[in-house]
Amino acid sequence: PPGEARFAMPEVAPAVQAPSPDESDCTPSAFQGVYDYGNAFYSFDYSIVHVVMLNSYTNTSNGSSQYEWLKADLAKVDRSRTPWIIAAFHCPWYNSNDDHRDEFQAL
Repeated sequence: PPGEARFAMPEVAPAVQAPSPDESDCTPSAFQGVYDYGNAFYSFDYSIVHVVMLNSYTNTSNGSSQYEWLKADLAKVDRSRTPWIIAAFHCPWYNSNDDHRDEFQAL
């Protein structure tokens, strides 16, 4: 991916990718493929904060790779050392970008 060629990005494990069933769906809002691990979701500590970055374009259901990773990641947090946890999804809850308005992941 282009971003990885320009920036050092965290990686939980090598990326697992599969194409979208309908290859005409080229916009992220219509992506129905698989993008697990790689830099799709990751966490890091910054001072007294544990930051969790999640991927709204991959499976988040119970038992999915991201769900199981998140459970394990949160179980390892030492709340006496990092009492704050901040979690964010790539897809915003609200945005005014015409190309990404009403994405199904954000609804």
